[in-house]
Amino acid sequence: MPRTAKATPRRRLEAEAARKLILDVTEKRLARVGPSGIRLQEVAQDAELSHSTVLHHFGSREQLVTAVIARSLAEMNASLIDVLS
Repeated sequence: MPRTAKATPRRRLEAEAARKLILDVTEKRLARVGPSGIRLQEVAQDAELSHSTVLHHFGSREQLVTAVIARSLAEMNASLIDVLS
């Protein structure tokens, strides 16, 4: 049976750019749906990347959520150091 709908074109990014994009998209989703609402397939769709790209960079939903939290904490620490300096 032929497909009638065209697949969404996926982006091809450098590794660090893809990782940052995935983290940005996930951070926005976390604010809306919380950690239990994160689905890698939806993150990939929002980022216009493949599901396998998200898995390649983070391995699992839990590791992705952990990476977003770690990045946020690092940004808060950097901001605090700037304020205290």
